[in-house]
Amino acid sequence: MNVQTPIDPTNQLVEQAKRVLPGGSFGNMPVEVILKEGKGGRVWDEAGKEYVDFLLGSGPMFVGHAHPEVTAAVQAQVPLGTTFFGNNRHGIALAEAIVEAGPVPSRCASSAPAPRPISTP
Repeated sequence: MNVQTPIDPTNQLVEQAKRVLPGGSFGNMPVEVILKEGKGGRVWDEAGKEYVDFLLGSGPMFVGHAHPEVTAAVQAQVPLGTTFFGNNRHGIALAEAIVEAGPVPSRCASSAPAPRPISTP
């Protein structure tokens, strides 16, 4: 007789997270919650449980997960390259938008992981 015990992939992921992440988590959800996907303002865990995502990627996803316009823009850009450590038209346009958005920065400096406004002399 061949008896197989089902293996819960969530438990394996939790144990793996405990081995490789400080405290076993990225810090915003309980260790036992392993998120699998998101759409709009909701996320689902590996077990299929739905949550309202009040964090939305801690800010960068204010339009929600998998927004159709963002998804289309990413799909169009990926074949052309995704990260350039040098001037490029999209980075320059982003810096201009940041400068124009507020009175403080007159230039934008980026030195990973994200652009930061700087003052000019």
